[in-house]
Parts: sequence; structure tokens; C-alpha cells
Amino acid sequence: MKKRITLVTSIVVLTLVCAMLFAACAPAADPDTAKKNLKDEGYSATVYDGDGMVVGTALALAGVENVNKVLVASKYSNDTFEFLTVFYFDSAKDANNAVDKAKEYAKDREKEEEKDQKKDEGSVEWVFGKSGKMIWFGTKAAVKAAR
Repeated sequence: MKKRITLVTSIVVLTLVCAMLFAACAPAADPDTAKKNLKDEGYSATVYDGDGMVVGTALALAGVENVNKVLVASKYSNDTFEFLTVFYFDSAKDANNAVDKAKEYAKDREKEEEKDQKKDEGSVEWVFGKSGKMIWFGTKAAVKAAR
């Protein structure tokens, strides 16, 4: 009986630790907070309405729907281009439905950025993630700055 209690307790603790780690890797859940954090770190950051004329049309063409807000941030320093794009959806279900389309878009963008970078600059570490109602992709440093 003690072994089962220990096993169940261990699984619960491991699950909580994993949840905290994954949440710690995500940008802020509020686009305005993420924007402020990025600006504090020297990034140029803008929040767009997902249903705006330009952004809404671009997202619709990419097949990504029900986006509430889009955060775009970038910074060039030490010969490295750092950037972050975060899609804030109306619901977690909408985010789940858009994951594959967002991954395709992120991979295309990554290829474009790698072409534009000089060979002597080295490669930038890219990340892609989903948490709740948001999907993000960009450089690891930009994601960290947006927390």
C-alpha cells in the first residue's frame, strides 16, 4: 500500500513540475504584458488585432482562424536578429486546431531568416510552442524576454 501511495505521489509531483516548466517557457499570456516585457528588453514590439484588415487577411490566407491578437517583436543586437511572433486565440480549442498551420508558417519563416543571415554569424536557436490559447515561435532569447 505504501508503494502505491509513493508511486501516485511521485506521478502527481512530476506532473506539476512538468506543467510549471512548460508554463515558464511560454511568453506572457496577456499580449500587453508580453509587449511591455519585450520593450523593457530593447525589442521593437507591436500588438495587432487578429481581425484587422492586413493581419486578418494574412492569417486567413495562411489558414489560421479565430486569432484575437498577434504580437510581433524583433531586435537586432550583437550581429544577431532576435524575433518573436505570438498568436493569441479566442479559445484553446482554436489554438489546437491551428497548431499544424502555425508550424508550417514558422518553418517557412525560419528558412527565410536563415537564408538572410550571413554564414559567419552562426545559427540562431528557434523555438515553437503552444500553451493554452496561444501559439508562439521565434528565437529562444525573445521568448525568454516576453515572459
